[in-house]
Amino acid sequence: MIPLAAMAPRWRATLRRHFSDLTSPWQILRRWKEEGKAAADHVGALYNLGRITRGRGTSESKAEWERHDAMQLGLQDDELFAELLSAIEEAIPELDQKGLSRVLMGLGDTHEDLPFGHSTTPQEHLQRLFSLVEAACAKLLSDWEAPAASLDDRDLGFPLFALSRLGIYNQEVFDTASRLLTSKLSGQPPLPVQGLRQWLLACNSLSHSLTQHAEAITAYEPPQPWTSEEDSRLHQMAGALAHLPDPNPLLANVLQEVIRRPASQLRSSKAVALYGLQVVRLLIEAGCVPSTVSFPAELGRELDHSLEQKSKVVRRCSHLENKVGHVLTNCGFEPRHDVVPRAGLSADFFCHWEAKKISFFLEVDGPSHFCVRPFWRRRGRAVLKQRVFASQGWPLVSIPYWIAAPPGAYARRGGPRKMPSLELNEEEVKQTIAEQLDTWSSSNPPHVRQWWAESVSGQKATALTLLFDRPLPPSAPAVAAALGACGKSGAWQHAVSCLESVEAGKGELNATSFGIAVNACARNDEVNASLSLLRRAHSRDLEPGLLAYTSFLSACGRTLSWETAVMMMRMMKDRSLQPDAVCINAALSSLGASGQWHLALHVFDEVKRMAQLALSRGSPAARLLDVGVVNTAANACERSSQWRTALKLFHELCSRSMGLGIRPDTVTFNVAISSWGQGLHWKHALKILAHMRYWEKMPDEVTYSSAISACERSLQWMHALALLDMMRCQALPPNLLCYGAAVGAGDWRFAFQLLEAIKTERLEPTTICFNAVGASQSG
Repeated sequence: MIPLAAMAPRWRATLRRHFSDLTSPWQILRRWKEEGKAAADHVGALYNLGRITRGRGTSESKAEWERHDAMQLGLQDDELFAELLSAIEEAIPELDQKGLSRVLMGLGDTHEDLPFGHSTTPQEHLQRLFSLVEAACAKLLSDWEAPAASLDDRDLGFPLFALSRLGIYNQEVFDTASRLLTSKLSGQPPLPVQGLRQWLLACNSLSHSLTQHAEAITAYEPPQPWTSEEDSRLHQMAGALAHLPDPNPLLANVLQEVIRRPASQLRSSKAVALYGLQVVRLLIEAGCVPSTVSFPAELGRELDHSLEQKSKVVRRCSHLENKVGHVLTNCGFEPRHDVVPRAGLSADFFCHWEAKKISFFLEVDGPSHFCVRPFWRRRGRAVLKQRVFASQGWPLVSIPYWIAAPPGAYARRGGPRKMPSLELNEEEVKQTIAEQLDTWSSSNPPHVRQWWAESVSGQKATALTLLFDRPLPPSAPAVAAALGACGKSGAWQHAVSCLESVEAGKGELNATSFGIAVNACARNDEVNASLSLLRRAHSRDLEPGLLAYTSFLSACGRTLSWETAVMMMRMMKDRSLQPDAVCINAALSSLGASGQWHLALHVFDEVKRMAQLALSRGSPAARLLDVGVVNTAANACERSSQWRTALKLFHELCSRSMGLGIRPDTVTFNVAISSWGQGLHWKHALKILAHMRYWEKMPDEVTYSSAISACERSLQWMHALALLDMMRCQALPPNLLCYGAAVGAGDWRFAFQLLEAIKTERLEPTTICFNAVGASQSG
């Protein structure tokens, strides 16, 4: 056999000439049988077979292929396919790193559906596949340990990624590759972002722990700034980091970039990436992942909405789920099917066990929730889901598929359609549930189970009483879960009582607990209570984190407590706590809401100076100043009728990007249009509206409402009417604010016509509209 290393040119020619022109897997197999002689021919055939069966090598629009894999096409029963896999296994000793990677990637492509269908796959084919993978892994380990080995991130990452797609876990391969990849994190050149993401996703998929490498991973600095990452990839990276116990500062850096971008970024992101981002958000809110970054309310709402939209698919209940549901009913667990307690977080059943006075969620874990080999090892997403449920204080019970029948009992894919003979013993199911609930109770002592039971029924005060009515004090996670539940339900007084009980020595207290308690009070606009908690944290030399300060400053804005906001900013400065863009935005909003535009402008100038200094030192300026901060500062000036100052900020942003590379967004133009309207310069306002297209920004309802208001102030009713027509042409139905402004722009005849239009569109005219009609008549 000709060594592969000596025939690299022929390798590429094989991929191009021998197989890449074929469009059917059986054509590839026949040509390989006729012409395949060397190792490169075998690997080239498998590689191109993977491209064809997975659909990656042809247009995604070709309906005849879609994205079927070899299993769905029945290749596991094809003799030529079996011969090809055997020939590749014989050639393994001759393959180099690239060849081994292509073998595993080819297997991943041709067996893409294996994690979902391994229980229905013929055992003979599985054994052949396992034997080939084992041989490839053994050769990989041998080559990686060679003294002269020259490895790049793809030599290490591609095999891991392929194994994760196959669902086959080899601990030695993952340990060795992770050790070598860790050494490349800070090397020259450093590990590319794509390599890090692929490594993390592969390890997470098969539940391979990276705890021993966490410190090096979280200190990673990408070769290019995070601004160059596309939205979906950035969200995927955030989700991949959620598996680490403490993913900061890397997670914080990634989230800073996510928050810097407009909320509309989520609409084009893949559902799997959004699920990861939602997991991060839930873990941060629950205090299970320490973070200096908080999710803005707008981003959180858009994330929930996007997940709900992407989850609107017809979901068929499996035969196994139906069987489990029937058994749960017989056991008296009152199961409710397909529950979604939070957007992006679902369970197969929600049950109540009256005898134990506890409610719980239940997941029927099918074959895809476990590795193909070893079959009992749970996949990373199943482990993470249980962690997220636990972070919310919710017990999640798992019923594995093999409790109903061994893998051989399931119908073969592509064979005669028959239901497997599933037999679930009610006592065994009840015992499985009881054992898992006991485990959950022991890890979150028994009082947490009682607290959860009371929380389900809405009895927050009783729940907190049960939390502390125990001989042993509650743990920090249990306290954090209780505080979080109080905050979400508006029971801020109970959160304060809970914290006071812990302070009295009845439990563990940390900075996270204080941060969650501050958030609970701030959400309910209890500024004084929040301030008291912050001071108590400082007296213990604990730092609750930026999220607590951001929530506090937001509450100051809603309650017009600008003096308290100024005091808090000074306190943060004295404690050398550097705010981020989200925190600065909250501070400026609190000043602007109280009419303190001059103070807001002073803070903005100071932040801009700090951002420019950070940029000159090579640090990312976006952590301090982004377009949202500029918009908030300009809005504070515009709300106080300082329209010239607001426009000065607008022109500085558009002409020089503040010297920080910041680009305006739709909100920026909205503030500018409103400012020109205040100055009775309606022509300039309309010029700004027309200029938006050069910045590739689309006007929204607020944009048109501001432009119509500018015309109203100058009684330009014809232009106001034209703007209403423009809205309809852009599929933006005018709202009452737009109509109200337009009504005030013309004479009484024009005003009455608009009132009729309002009624035609089934809107209810407001007092403002009628007052505008009256003003037009008197005019």
